[in-house]
Amino acid sequence: MATPTPNPNSEKRSKESAGWITLPNEGPTEDPPELIGDHGPEGEELWAFWWSSPMALMWSRHDCRTLERLLVLSLRFGDDSGATAAELSEVRQLEDRFGLNPKSRRQLYWRIAGVDAPSMEASDLHRPATGVDLPAAGGDDDPRRLRAV
Repeated sequence: MATPTPNPNSEKRSKESAGWITLPNEGPTEDPPELIGDHGPEGEELWAFWWSSPMALMWSRHDCRTLERLLVLSLRFGDDSGATAAELSEVRQLEDRFGLNPKSRRQLYWRIAGVDAPSMEASDLHRPATGVDLPAAGGDDDPRRLRAV
């Protein structure tokens, strides 16, 4: 039985077929969207910083409500003092959705030009970084091979 041809118009993509998006090192130059509440000078500074980052090129103005929730949580728990594990987890999850740390950018297949390693291709994840050849999986030299004792 033949495998069906993938639909090129489908929005579903596997990680293997997804290409990396290289973001320029500079973010958008226009003013950030307006904040809906008063978050003080620290909140305004953080908001402007996020919206001037390269990741902001991937955001929509429709993301403002969620980003504002992250802003409130970040201001409240910025030093981690008094925050519960659940509250810190919520902050981390929101940061991950917007690519605000290197790990989340890798998961989103985003990289910043000149900042994130250009060799972070999916095929590179299976190669040793040192250039040393590893034994073939399951071969006689494979240290993971099960042996009878």
